[in-house]
Amino acid sequence: MIVEATYVACTESPYRVQQKEARHRDKNELCLQCDNSPASLKPEIVPFTISLTGDFQDTLNSLSYRYYLPTRIFAISPRYGPKDGETRVKVWGENFLNFDENTRCAFGSKSV
Repeated sequence: MIVEATYVACTESPYRVQQKEARHRDKNELCLQCDNSPASLKPEIVPFTISLTGDFQDTLNSLSYRYYLPTRIFAISPRYGPKDGETRVKVWGENFLNFDENTRCAFGSKSV
C-alpha cells in the first residue's frame, strides 16, 4: 500500500518516547510526514520504504514497521492505593508488547 507524504519542519534527531516536541524556532531540518498507515487485520512486521519519485526505483533500503493488535485490559489489582504512591500494581490483559524501559503506565496525569 502506498500513502502520500508531506514535507514538514523538524529537528535533526528523532524524538524519544515521552520527549516533548521541539519549539518551532528549533525545527531547522526538513522531514517527511506520512499520511495514516493502511489498516492491517493481524499483527505483522512489514518493510517501510520511502520514494521521492513515486516509483520506488530510487529506493536503496527499508526499515521495519510493526503492526500490533490494540492492548486490552481485563483487570487491575489493587484497585486503589495510598496517595504517596509506591504501590506495586498488577495488570491483566492481552496484546501487551515489551518495550523494556519505554513501557509506561498512567495514573491520571502521572506517567510512570
